[in-house]
Order: sequence, then structure tokens, then C-alpha cells
Amino acid sequence: MKKVTETILLNGESKTVTVMLDDTTYALLKQAGDRELYLQYVTEEYLAGLKNRAETRRHKSLEYLIDKGLDFEDRGQDSFEAVALSEDAAALKTALKILTARQRTIVLAHVLERRSFQEIGNALGIRKQTVRESYWAAITKLQKFFAKHPVES
Repeated sequence: MKKVTETILLNGESKTVTVMLDDTTYALLKQAGDRELYLQYVTEEYLAGLKNRAETRRHKSLEYLIDKGLDFEDRGQDSFEAVALSEDAAALKTALKILTARQRTIVLAHVLERRSFQEIGNALGIRKQTVRESYWAAITKLQKFFAKHPVES
């Protein structure tokens, strides 16, 4: 991993940020020689890190409240979770057929293998943001599918 400190333009203001880039990505970005692409990548990594830290804080806060005895009712169980919980593999198999091959690969890697978007992106040779967008597009397709084809409990 390579620690990179750069000045980026964020919301119209210059900001000095530090991000960690894996050695291969860093080498490819340097080899490309495109400073604008390099700074765009650093900016995306910085923003992803901010979002990840916010999510981590939110989850830690929720865990703390649950540990203290507060529990929360799940009012919005989505269709995808309902299928996973009911273990209706046939319905899930049918639903997965509506996804593109890449979406199916991403969903299965993220949900079943618990791989991060970054890991999946590295394995597929695509950006983490592309993986994230493909994942959420697939989830939306699955939700629409199960809304039209409810699974009987």
C-alpha cells in the first residue's frame, strides 16, 4: 500500500488529503501519466473513505445502543432479504437470471462471499465505483422482480 498526500479540488475549494492506494493501482496511475485522472482517482478514494468512516461510526453507534438494550423494529424488510430468509432457492435462482452476468457476479461475491466492492473491482479489473453502481442497479432489479413475483412463505 502506498500513502499518497495530494491537494484536490473539492466543492470548489482546494483541500490536502491523504489516501492509501494499493501498489498496482498507484503504479498504473503513475504509468498513465495523466495527472487529472490521478487526482480524480485520489478524490474518489478520499470521498469513499469519508463515506466508509461515516458508515462505520453509524454502525458502531447502533451496536452501542443495541448493547445497551435498545432494539429496533425492522419495518422495511426488502424483497431480497425476504427471499434469503425464506431460503426459497428456486425463486432466487430465477430472479438472478434477470441480472447481467457482471451484476450476478458482483451480487454473489458481495452478498455470499462478503467481499468488498474494492476487492470485487480488483478481481474484475473495474473501478470500485463501477462495482458499487452495478451492485445497486442489480438490487433494484431484484426488488422490482420480487415486487411483481412475491415469494410465498
